[in-house]
Amino acid sequence: MAIALTFIASTLPATSSYGREISEELNSSVNVSDPFDTATGIAGHNLILSMLMGIPFVGVIIGLAIMGNTGYAISALTSFQAPGSGIKITGPVAFSTLALLPFFWLEFISYSIMMTQSITLGYSLIRGGAREEGKRTLMTLGIVTLLLVVGGFIEALIIYLTSSSP
Repeated sequence: MAIALTFIASTLPATSSYGREISEELNSSVNVSDPFDTATGIAGHNLILSMLMGIPFVGVIIGLAIMGNTGYAISALTSFQAPGSGIKITGPVAFSTLALLPFFWLEFISYSIMMTQSITLGYSLIRGGAREEGKRTLMTLGIVTLLLVVGGFIEALIIYLTSSSP
């Protein structure tokens, strides 16, 4: 569901000015000379998002909003054509291309796990099993953290390799 929502949002028309704004924000947060710094920044950002998705009762709503926003951001980035690039792709093509990369799947799996945990933890709070579910939630958060750190390093490596000039 989250992947479908993100894909659908990537088809929405967006302004090139919004795409430019996102592009500048992304470029300012990436340090191509220090892939470790970039990797930890990506992993930390994604971990915060996943923790929001794990909030009982509302985590799924937050997660779906984040997924929709991500898809729309992909659309906006494709609407902004960098000067001199000569390449124009659409949001769905960009989304599909990202889906070929391993960090994409590590992030989506992590987000899905945390949204599921949101529901499970919410139900356990209602029926009185929060202590036991809390333990599982901590274990789940550890697994998700590991997945997101690995994904962050893969993404940073790809950014570093594609932006380095010989």
